[in-house]
Amino acid sequence: MLVLSRSVQEKIYVGDDVVITLVRIDRGQVRIGIQCPRNVPIYRDDNAPPAVAARIEEASKGLRYVGDSVDPVGGLLRVPTPNGRA
Repeated sequence: MLVLSRSVQEKIYVGDDVVITLVRIDRGQVRIGIQCPRNVPIYRDDNAPPAVAARIEEASKGLRYVGDSVDPVGGLLRVPTPNGRA
């Protein structure tokens, strides 16, 4: 699973024709907007057809959530401290 941090009104592009926009964050709820072709089905996890839910469950086996604690770029950029160490 790819986990991204976005601010309000920032977008995430999925492939060539899906755009997800973070519209609002309010009291623990996130409102998103999804732009995609009409032939692309969109389901919430609580109303996905059983066959779709089963495929997602199977595809996600072995994946683990790493949260915001991982910074893949942070290890590449070292800023020297006053004592000269990176």
